Amino acid sequence: MTCVSNSRDTQLLLGPHGCHTDAVLTGDVADKRAHAVASAMGTILLAEAVGAPSVRLQVGCPDFARWLTWWGSTASWSDNVTDFFVHMKPVLRAAADTGVQVLLEPHPKQIVYDRESAELLLDAAAAWGDLLRLCIDPANLAAIGHDPVDAVAGWGKRMAAVHAKDLQRWAGRGRPPGRGWSRYGPQPAIRFRALGHGELDWSRIVSTLIDEGFNGVLYLEHEDTLLPREQSIRQGLATIRSLLPDGVAEGRTW
Repeated sequence: MTCVSNSRDTQLLLGPHGCHTDAVLTGDVADKRAHAVASAMGTILLAEAVGAPSVRLQVGCPDFARWLTWWGSTASWSDNVTDFFVHMKPVLRAAADTGVQVLLEPHPKQIVYDRESAELLLDAAAAWGDLLRLCIDPANLAAIGHDPVDAVAGWGKRMAAVHAKDLQRWAGRGRPPGRGWSRYGPQPAIRFRALGHGELDWSRIVSTLIDEGFNGVLYLEHEDTLLPREQSIRQGLATIRSLLPDGVAEGRTW
C-alpha cells in the first residue's frame, strides 16, 4: 500500500463549516474542526500501521472568494494559506513524527485548486521540508480550463503522485443528457470517464512524466458512471500499460 486517503472528514479542517458539511458532522466550527484534526491524525496513524509512506488529505478551504480581490480590501488567497498552517500544525507535526508524507490534491473545493495556489502554499511550507507534496489529477485541472499536460510538468520532487482518469466537457446548450455530469464552477458541465473515453491526451501526459523523470505513483482512478467498474478499470489499466515502456528504449536507429 502506498497511500491512505481521507477526502471527506478532513475537509472540516478549513471548511466550509455551515450546513454544507452537516452531513459529515453537525456542530459549531470548533466541533467540526476538532473532528477533522482527529480524522487526519487517525489517517496518519493508519498509514503508519500499514506501512504506507503517505496520506492524501482534502482539507477544504476557508474562503473560496479570496481568489478575487475586492476594492479597498487587502484580503487575498495568501490569507487562506495562513489559515492552513495555523490549523494544520498539529497534523503536520504528527506526520513528521511518524515519517508519513502529506499529499494535497488540487481541486476546486480545496485550498490548492490550481497551479498558482499550489505553488503559493508549497512556497510557504519550506520550513516543513518535503513533508507536504502534491497528488495531481490532470482531469481536475482540465475541468476548470487548465492544460492537463502542463498540470504534471515542472513540479520536480513536489509531486509525489498522479491520478489517471479521462474527461468529457459539454459544449452544447442547456443541461447535458446522461449520467455523471457535474459543474466545477462557471465553466460548462464536465464528467469523468475511463481512460480512452474522454478528450485528454494521456499519451502526452505519460510522455511528460517520463521526460521529467517522475518516479512517484500513477494511480488509476475510476469515476466513470457509464461503464461497469471492472470494465472501466480493465480498459484503463490496458491504456496505461500501453503507454509505459516495458523495457529499455533503444533510441533512434540513425
